[in-house]
Amino acid sequence: MPASAHDMVRLTFPEADARLMWDKMKRANRELNRSVGQSVRWGAWNLSKTLGTSTKEPTTDVVASRKARLVEPGDKKRRARGSNRPWTVTSWRQGKKQKWTVWAPRKADVYAMPIARIGNFGLARASWSWAISGLGSGARWGRMTTSAKRNAQRSVRMVMNLKSYDPYVRITNEVPHILDALRGGEAQLNGALGRAARMLEHQIDDKLKKKMGAK
Repeated sequence: MPASAHDMVRLTFPEADARLMWDKMKRANRELNRSVGQSVRWGAWNLSKTLGTSTKEPTTDVVASRKARLVEPGDKKRRARGSNRPWTVTSWRQGKKQKWTVWAPRKADVYAMPIARIGNFGLARASWSWAISGLGSGARWGRMTTSAKRNAQRSVRMVMNLKSYDPYVRITNEVPHILDALRGGEAQLNGALGRAARMLEHQIDDKLKKKMGAK
């Protein structure tokens, strides 16, 4: 299961979705002659893909900066004079959310400061891309900094045993803000396994159609 390293959240999914995923993996085993281990890896791939798709992907340069809020939004005299005003910048340091106060006339000036720039811009999305790659195929990386792509590999640990009697895949995502990066927050997790199972079902159908067409 994916988890954040600093709060160690073990993800659990609705029992109905777990049964649905298990049914689709058994179908892959039965109709496509996949081993149980191969089916488990295929299911884990789809879950990682679903979580990656559910993770926010930054699309503008402004998003590449940390959130900044004006401490005194009603101070019109300061705004009219163009003088420095206090801004609160929220960032992550050593896995904890911290707030910093900086002084600047405009928000654009805050975004230009080093403290407001996100060095690991796109890290959360990149971490799932590494998980997908580790399960057998490449993934779309999207927009991110070079350091984010490098650190993404360090942020994901994967343990799997696909040849045992009870094969498994365990993914640990150590990006501190991985849950905050989900569209809709933690509530987005509830349907992730169900969506992954339905993705697997469509993939099985496509492979069966190609197999029948080849005969």
